Amino acid sequence: MKTQAIVPAELDFNADGIPCSAAYGDIYHPACGAAVQANHVFVGGSDLPRRWQGRDSFVILETGFGLGSNFVATWNAWRHDPSACQRLHFISIESSPLRGDALRSLWRDPACSRSPRGTRCRRHWRETAPESRRSYFPVSSLSQEFPTAFCK
Repeated sequence: MKTQAIVPAELDFNADGIPCSAAYGDIYHPACGAAVQANHVFVGGSDLPRRWQGRDSFVILETGFGLGSNFVATWNAWRHDPSACQRLHFISIESSPLRGDALRSLWRDPACSRSPRGTRCRRHWRETAPESRRSYFPVSSLSQEFPTAFCK
């Protein structure tokens, strides 16, 4: 099967300093911040803590990894939930992943990542492999899969 090479997105910022994609004309998060949005909309809106309780494992499929905010927020909520499942599988599909240097610079900013999880993501990130289709990002009992590739 012939596959297309992955073309990384270019990180840009709008006039308000919010990360955006010039190619898609869209912002990565609202002015209130990536962490606020990820916790309220993704973790809270999906009722993840209630849904993963009492299970051995739980699988999340996210379309659009973006800045990784939903991943980091989910990881934080899962690690701090004493009733959480034993194993969490987080799968992200992203057609235009950001380059590792762009993500690492954002995850270094305390406004974007207020946890040691963001620091671990920064340490383990690797660049998109143009022909790769799958790789894993194992951390503790959490597995992160990127079908379009780009993590250790």
